[in-house]
Amino acid sequence: MHPADFPFTYRYWLLALLPMVIPLGLPAQDTRIFAGEVTVLSISPLPGDRYFWELYSEPVDDFVLHAGNCSSDAAAFIENSDYRPAVQVKWYQPGTYYFKITALNESGCSNFMLGKIEVADPRYQIRIFPNPVTGNQMNIRVTLPEDSGITADLCSLDHQFTCRVYEGEVKGGVPVYITFRKFLPQGVYAVRIRTRNALISSRVVVISVY
Repeated sequence: MHPADFPFTYRYWLLALLPMVIPLGLPAQDTRIFAGEVTVLSISPLPGDRYFWELYSEPVDDFVLHAGNCSSDAAAFIENSDYRPAVQVKWYQPGTYYFKITALNESGCSNFMLGKIEVADPRYQIRIFPNPVTGNQMNIRVTLPEDSGITADLCSLDHQFTCRVYEGEVKGGVPVYITFRKFLPQGVYAVRIRTRNALISSRVVVISVY
């Protein structure tokens, strides 16, 4: 699919500058970015600091020493990103990306921060409802771009709990609805869908109500 075929929307991510390199994960709830979207990345600026942003489509052994390696056809800053505490990035292709912020203060000292973003293919859709889950029933809607056999697993983030909730065939473009009934301990879980050509996932929060 050509990048121009993806919808053009905005998402905002607020970050805090820290005195060391810390990888950031995605929020626990079902917040995902899709190819074609524009994300606003920002930090809380400090007086006198200048900021430099870099994108990576492949991980490196030392992000501090290596420059960004993301090609402009995968993801790109919409405009010049130098010195700015907030930038806009358009994600053209699905995948796992990393971004690095270098802060340079008036004394010439530098500070670094890393972030990680998962960009999904919008043709593969998972919707979980309700989310958060407060009872014993979870509903999952899956839509794929092609016919495929799929498996759907629910697992805790620490991998201590894993349960197969569905296995079967899905028609391309036709949503399949999965209902899972079980009281689960409070926490954050992932629903992982494996198809013939892809592995996609979405997070769900379970809240115990007594």
